[in-house]
Amino acid sequence: MISASQIVKMYHPLHEADIQKFVNVMDKLFDKYNPPTHLQQIRKLQGLSQSQLAFKSGVSKRVIQAYEQREKILIKQMLQM
Repeated sequence: MISASQIVKMYHPLHEADIQKFVNVMDKLFDKYNPPTHLQQIRKLQGLSQSQLAFKSGVSKRVIQAYEQREKILIKQMLQM
C-alpha cells in the first residue's frame, strides 16, 4: 500500500511536473507494492487471457480476476457457491 506520507513526499519534486509524470511514478510504486500473483505470472507466460484461462480451467473469469487482485473474501464466497 502506498501511504499518504509517500505521496506528500512526492509533492516537492513533482508539483510543477506534467500530470503524466506523477501517474508514471505512481504506477511504478503500485507495481512495487502489488507484484503480480503466481497465477497471473504463469497465465501471462503461457500467453493466456483471463477469459482463455477461465474456459480451459472451468473456473469463472470473475474468480480468476478476484484471485489475481487478491480479493480473498470474494474468492471464499465464490468457491462456496
